[in-house]
Parts: sequence; structure tokens; C-alpha cells
Amino acid sequence: MKRILIILFLFPACLIAQDTTSAFSFGFLFSNDICSRISKAEGSTADLKQRFDSLEDVSYGYTAGIILSRSFNRNLSLHSGLNYSDRGYSIDTLSEVDLTNVKFHYRYLEVPLRVVYVFSAQKKIRPFVSLGLNFGYLLQAKTKYNQIGQATEPSFNNSDELIRFNLGVSASVGIEKSINTKYKFGVEILVRQSLLSISNSPLQRMLNSAGVCISFARKF
Repeated sequence: MKRILIILFLFPACLIAQDTTSAFSFGFLFSNDICSRISKAEGSTADLKQRFDSLEDVSYGYTAGIILSRSFNRNLSLHSGLNYSDRGYSIDTLSEVDLTNVKFHYRYLEVPLRVVYVFSAQKKIRPFVSLGLNFGYLLQAKTKYNQIGQATEPSFNNSDELIRFNLGVSASVGIEKSINTKYKFGVEILVRQSLLSISNSPLQRMLNSAGVCISFARKF
């Protein structure tokens, strides 16, 4: 597992070293995300799934990181980088234990790998679509909550109970605009879905998110 993670996090550097004659870009991105999860259960845990599906709701998170990209031609490019992502879900009320506003945060370090296709490549404003994979490593899992009758918001960490490595898919549609010959600005609707559960429990949860992602990059 450690070898896999080392390879994944060194991939962006390998991408740059492949061909110095290619068109490369470096930049930054930020996304405000609406986060949730899909659940899966079989057999005797099906009733448990229905109960938690009725309790668990969306929450809000974000993604921030750096972009490294290589253009193969005017239309096709490969994007990677390194992102910090905060995703999760929430429960409004757990009346049995007098808790409200329960928020589950899962903070990942991620290496995305996306193929981006740009339409109308010679224009200043260009629509594009992308498909890709996300390789993630769980840094921290934190649960925040309010207890009925108390003003404070306690929290606790539960990272040790969860699967550290995650794999997901992504898709997006957006536009990019050239500011000049070196700099470009992009806006896209980015959707991500984990393929692996966050834990080995009988009730599996696969995290997902959708958000407006803003990026700024410089060509080299």
C-alpha cells in the first residue's frame, strides 16, 4: 500500500519530466462542494440502510489544490495535481441521544488524473468536458455535533476505524478563457463519486460531491 501511495503522489512530477517540448501548465483550483454519499447494504442490514438513508443528508465542503497539465494538441490534454478535499454528510437530529446538527467530515489528500477535451480550441472562450479518476488518502475523519441544551460544538476523531485509501471517478463540464498567451481562467461544474466505501462496516458509504470549480493556470 505504501508503494502505491508513493507512486500516486509522485505522478505529477513524472508527468512534467516526460517531455520538455510539450505544452505544460501549472495553476491552482478551488471548489465549493455540496457533499453526500450513496449507501449499500445486503441481507439483514437492509433495514439499517433504510433508516440511515432517511436520517443522513447533504453537507458542505471544499477542494483546494494545484494543477499540472500537459497538452497533446489544441483539443486534448491530461491534468493531474495534488488536492486537499473536505467531504462528508450530515444528520439533522439524533433524538435518541439528544444530538443535533451532526456533521461528518472526511479530509483527503488526492491525486486526480483527468482527460480534458476542449471544443473551439482557437477561440478565447472555449467549452470543455473531462473524465477522470481520483486517488485519495484519508488524512483525518472528524465528527462535529451539538448536544441539546449546550452551546458548545464538541468534536471527535474517528480516523482509525476507516479505510485510508480511496478510489473515485470524476466528470465535469465547463469553460476556459485565455487572459493572454500565457494565462487562462476556468470555471466548471465538477462531480466526483467514490467507488470504495469509507469503512468495512456492513453498511457501506461511498462519498460524492458536486461543486463549481474555479481554476487559474499559467502555460510554460
